[in-house]
Amino acid sequence: MIITTDILKAIAPGSKKTGGKHLPGLALWMNHWFPGFKIDTIGELCHFISQAAHETDSFNALEEYATGDAYDTRTDLGNTPQKDGDGRKLKGRGIFMTTGALNYKKATLEWNEDFPENKIDFFVTPELLELPEYAVWSACQYWSQRSLDLIANMGDDRRVWVNRLNRYLYPLEYITWRINGGFNGLSERKKFYERAKSIIV
Repeated sequence: MIITTDILKAIAPGSKKTGGKHLPGLALWMNHWFPGFKIDTIGELCHFISQAAHETDSFNALEEYATGDAYDTRTDLGNTPQKDGDGRKLKGRGIFMTTGALNYKKATLEWNEDFPENKIDFFVTPELLELPEYAVWSACQYWSQRSLDLIANMGDDRRVWVNRLNRYLYPLEYITWRINGGFNGLSERKKFYERAKSIIV
């Protein structure tokens, strides 16, 4: 299925807040990257795009609104224990909000491994992940590495057991947890998902 600006706008009508300025680029690069990552079933497209819509505030922001100062001493993200500004420099960017030194360096290694003829250093130039090309690529990479396609194709009524949480999760809950690290905005994500299901057929 070809993803269009109109499809993204219909799933996330709130994108009009910024005049939908990111939509053409996001649609273009979704169509470019999705086939290579085999994001091609209705379930995968609905889950991916609905999660993307929430994480980017209806495709209005490819950089998180917060300053990033809260991450400044987050050593679990690979940042230094000193307050030296790396939290602000390496705050969330891209569709699924790549955050912290560890993840920016990881994205760099992954890109350069796949595209050695066009090497990039996201750690040195983190703003690149705000560009639709890399914003979509980084999200596809994240999605693929966590095998979220398998969960997205399960069907809405099936559940998966999560040992770390000691509970069963429905696909929407599981994918939210893997992307968000929790269940922030679950009800809003569900609205995006239900809208996506009515549009992507």
